[in-house]
Amino acid sequence: MARRIVIIVALGLGLSAIAEYLVGLGSRQLSGWYGYAPLPASGTAALPGTGIPAGGRLLIWLGIIALWAVASVLILRPHRDHP
Repeated sequence: MARRIVIIVALGLGLSAIAEYLVGLGSRQLSGWYGYAPLPASGTAALPGTGIPAGGRLLIWLGIIALWAVASVLILRPHRDHP
């Protein structure tokens, strides 16, 4: 049972990383040392209206959470002993 819980936690962390990647697609973040505003010549300024809309980000997170919940139920379900 302990191994199953470790697998579920690892799966959750992995799916979280995937969701972060998917949500960040198409958006340009501020960069620089500790996230300070970049210099104008760097071309990495965050532009308004770029990236996935808020509703799309919500759907991505809800889909990832649903996938994790289903996988957790399947992993934790009791297994039948085969004779």
